[in-house]
Amino acid sequence: MLKNHLTIGMAAGCTVLLAATLTGCSSNSLGNMMGGNNTQASAQATNRAYMSSVNQCIDSLNERLDSFEEAVSNEDMVAMKTKAAKAGEVVAQLEKLEAPESLKDVHQDYVEGCKSLSEALSAYVELYSESKEGKVDSYEAKLKAIQHKYDEGIAQIKEGDDAAAAKGSTEGDKSGDQAASGQKS
Repeated sequence: MLKNHLTIGMAAGCTVLLAATLTGCSSNSLGNMMGGNNTQASAQATNRAYMSSVNQCIDSLNERLDSFEEAVSNEDMVAMKTKAAKAGEVVAQLEKLEAPESLKDVHQDYVEGCKSLSEALSAYVELYSESKEGKVDSYEAKLKAIQHKYDEGIAQIKEGDDAAAAKGSTEGDKSGDQAASGQKS
């Protein structure tokens, strides 16, 4: 049910994160070769470290969502509950990360997106449990609302990826401009 959106979203996210990280790396190296300042290099290193931590959290969430999907296909209620709780743990890890000032808005996108995904999983477990007990009215409408919440989470994570990539390319442009102006001196 949810996996197609997740796979696309996470693959795009990881690609953007990698691109942003590589942009920062190449800009940092160029800046150092051209006599760039240490403050900027330190800020870029902090940003890369933060984005690496985010990437690890997203990878972990992706693995847990795969496990959740497997539990759903096996109709294993206990495993679904466990996997949904494990996804919630990733959200807690992500919330604890200290984002650099320049990436606070990106951090918020990631946290909100992951929270939405976790809430969707919990809601699905609840709906599944109710359906097994025969207590569900308007199952399709509830399932649609859960899917919408899940899609919102994917969209929010993608917004974070897009914002991170934009900031990475902007910082890369600034480093290149500073290096070029240093070269003209």
